[in-house]
Amino acid sequence: MKTLTYFILTITLFGSVSFSNGGPPPAPPLFKAKNKGAVYEAPLIIGKNTNALFARLSYVAVSELDGKIKMEGTSTNPQGTANGKNFEWQTPTMLFNIGISAKLSENAALILNLGLNKMDELKVSGFELSYCGMLVNNENHKFRLMLGINIHPKDFRWYTDSSSFSLNQSSNDYDPTIGFIYNSDFENWLVNPFVQFSYSCQTLYDSGDEKFSTEVYKNVNVFSCTPGISYKFNDNLRTVFGVTFNYVDKIENSKNFVFTPQLQFSFYW
Repeated sequence: MKTLTYFILTITLFGSVSFSNGGPPPAPPLFKAKNKGAVYEAPLIIGKNTNALFARLSYVAVSELDGKIKMEGTSTNPQGTANGKNFEWQTPTMLFNIGISAKLSENAALILNLGLNKMDELKVSGFELSYCGMLVNNENHKFRLMLGINIHPKDFRWYTDSSSFSLNQSSNDYDPTIGFIYNSDFENWLVNPFVQFSYSCQTLYDSGDEKFSTEVYKNVNVFSCTPGISYKFNDNLRTVFGVTFNYVDKIENSKNFVFTPQLQFSFYW
């Protein structure tokens, strides 16, 4: 009986030592973090549902996203918080989007949109593939639903202590997007108004399943409203001026606000 008891204790001890040494380590705490990159910006499609090429230039006039964050899957070291903040988000000043709308049917289109930004150098902000369906498509009013996937780079620095050492993640991720766009389309009006509402859950960091004993990630919800006006030069060319108001949540002690005026040209055929 004693032999059996010793055998069971030996197996138990060996198993516990093996599991403790063989698995991934626990995630270190968050001391502070820095993120570098653009806030999600949805493609803007207005006018008739036909093939179109569009190009947009945006200026990030106001970006107030610094604050305090928590990361799912790990703890937070309060010593990294100064003046109520442990997180810095550096956004680019200029954004450029170019894309195409390919007509699929009378009330549907496929949208491809490439975003670029200028910080230290010219970089890709994201690539979005979207389905655009016309919910209202009459002579004077257009109302669209857009459902898409945004593939975007991540540049996130996770500092685990007061030193300069950080866990950096520079890779790509993808997030779902949804948007609604209304525009009037009266031929006898000098300009026609439009408004766009969009949403995306933007991933800033994701460790995956194997790096630590728990998955560590951080994402934010980006809610956007873009009112504006459009001017139609002719049946093939239209210009659009609007301003985007972004609200970015899951950042405490922050104004959570980005303000972006923009100018777009659309060529239809």
